[in-house]
Amino acid sequence: MNRLFSLFCSLLCFVFCSNNIVAVVGNDIILKSDLEEMFFLQQNQNPGISKADVLDGMIEQKVLVYFARQDSTLVVDDIQLNTMVKEQLDTYKQQFGGSVESLENYFDKSFSQVFDYLYKQGEDIFLANQLKQKLFSMVSVSSTDVKSFYQKEKHRLPLTPPLYSYSCFRQKIQPSEKRVLNTRAIADSIYLEITENGKNFSSFYTSFSGGDVEFKRGDFGLPEFEWAAFSLKSPGDVVGPVLTSLGFHLIELVDRLGEKVRVNHILFPLSVNKDDEKECYNLVEKELLLSTKNMKYFDSICRNAAKTGDDLSGVFTGAPKDVVSAEILKTISSLSEESFSEIIKTSDSYFFLYLSEKSPPSVPTLGENWEQIEWMALQNKFNKFFIDWYNKNSKKVYIKKYGLD
Repeated sequence: MNRLFSLFCSLLCFVFCSNNIVAVVGNDIILKSDLEEMFFLQQNQNPGISKADVLDGMIEQKVLVYFARQDSTLVVDDIQLNTMVKEQLDTYKQQFGGSVESLENYFDKSFSQVFDYLYKQGEDIFLANQLKQKLFSMVSVSSTDVKSFYQKEKHRLPLTPPLYSYSCFRQKIQPSEKRVLNTRAIADSIYLEITENGKNFSSFYTSFSGGDVEFKRGDFGLPEFEWAAFSLKSPGDVVGPVLTSLGFHLIELVDRLGEKVRVNHILFPLSVNKDDEKECYNLVEKELLLSTKNMKYFDSICRNAAKTGDDLSGVFTGAPKDVVSAEILKTISSLSEESFSEIIKTSDSYFFLYLSEKSPPSVPTLGENWEQIEWMALQNKFNKFFIDWYNKNSKKVYIKKYGLD
């Protein structure tokens, strides 16, 4: 039977698909087009990866799926999978032009075919991951395992990140109060023209920035704008002026599309100028002068700035968080302990900070980093376990690779 199956696969490849099929795994095939798409996606994350590596990964996943389908305890959550596919489609649409047509052109498939393709791909990923998690649960490490792993690998373990104790005060550059009031007055007057005098919303696009936009909650990036847009009930309803980081907006509801909303909007921008930058710098310079004379005062302005919602201001201890900007991290790294920085300008703010103390990167120790080392020991043991499992079980599945051109 196995010989007949092998002969069938060989004939299939020779007669029909020698230029299209790159691998056969059990009853599944991997097409050259599938490999090209996966290679394109993975190359964005790992530029050094080869097509051969990508193909090996795709074969491994299909072997996992082969055995996962035989395990009745592993099931796919359709609701979760549908949500994942829809989010993936939205991401692809943005990457390839923002429309359904651009998505169809990229995949050379209709929208429904793209959905079915991604659904099947997602189903395989779900099953493969579930089987891997089940295999992972079969592995454990003892205290002896962790200590043994540490003794063998401690010189190859990644260093712990540097630790800092520092305080930071940041002030964003804002447009002057007078310009804010003037811009608000213009937005108010246009709002009245539309809502009371019956002017067409889109007639103001030539004088101000505007257009239509479609999005679902959480995707637009301006919380105030989103909240106002989703508060509208009927097509033609208008709300505003709504203040965001970009300026004032007028928003008109076009339609509600399930979880999405489509609106027209007009933007009255609030950009900053040289006078705004100078005013901000002078304020920060004053705060730095007072802080160098009174550390309690400095501590209070840092904590108060943090309370206003500024993630970069405040008093911090430990490894820098992801939110820390490159400018702040660079400044911390270059400072000596117990010293103030100079005033630093970023794209939208000025800041200064005080470094209390810092600890350089170091080799992790069992006493200080037991949980991290235990996790690495577990991962290391699982990797060996999985290689053995895969080498043993992949022999039970028909696998045939063809040349990569």
